[in-house]
Amino acid sequence: MLAFSTEMNFANPTQSRYLDYLIFLIIQRGFAMNRRQSAFALVCLLGATGLHGCGAPTPTVDDAPFRTAIADYLRINNMALKVKAIKTGPVVDGEQASLSASLTHEQLGGPSVTWTFQFAKQPTGDWRVTMHED
Repeated sequence: MLAFSTEMNFANPTQSRYLDYLIFLIIQRGFAMNRRQSAFALVCLLGATGLHGCGAPTPTVDDAPFRTAIADYLRINNMALKVKAIKTGPVVDGEQASLSASLTHEQLGGPSVTWTFQFAKQPTGDWRVTMHED
């Protein structure tokens, strides 16, 4: 069997094995397939490659400045919370940004809540939390 998945660098081994099998069938059967089978194989192949995404990966934004801004915001407002995990984002739109974070008690841990934070970029280049929604 041909091993195309190592060249394509697919993350999901099950889907890459499926894609390898489709490519193998197309190459092995080649011209022995009729038009309907060829069209079906092509649609399956295109659909399988679509599951893996196309193009270059989207650039990720470093969340460290946002974590620092959230920590400062929580400390200044005496909330006794800390960031447990970033759920979504940060999404930067010019001088504004937002992200959703899971927060837990600063010292005890335990259950967490998810808040959405809004940020504004300061003249120094740092980010500051302007508001949160729980």
